[in-house]
Amino acid sequence: MESQPPEPAGKRKTRPVIKTQPNNQTAALGSDLTFTVVPDGSGFLGYTWLQSGVLVHGGTNRTLVLTNVAAAQSGSYSVRVSNVFGATVSSNAILNLLPVALCSNVIIAADPETCAANATIDAGSYDPEGSRSH
Repeated sequence: MESQPPEPAGKRKTRPVIKTQPNNQTAALGSDLTFTVVPDGSGFLGYTWLQSGVLVHGGTNRTLVLTNVAAAQSGSYSVRVSNVFGATVSSNAILNLLPVALCSNVIIAADPETCAANATIDAGSYDPEGSRSH
């Protein structure tokens, strides 16, 4: 029987292990954010990001960048990290979105001699169902 050379140190022939799970995020609507996972595993590692169990278009790296986030993107995110030996799914990271007030009647008046400005904003009130009241 032929002897096999020893495996290089740190190279395990197992499915990936997630060393650092993605973190929960809180962001304002329209902002940008990044989820990151730190895996450990041998060979090529593949990444599949999921939002509430549904594939995220373009989510194929160890980081998932979301730009100009919308309300539909809130929820739980996880990532499936795989290699030829198997796959591991991360814990869920929750994306919480902060409400944004709908503002109307913004008035800014500047004194033409001093350039001092006064501003008033009628923001109405926030309704989590999405309707606006005054």
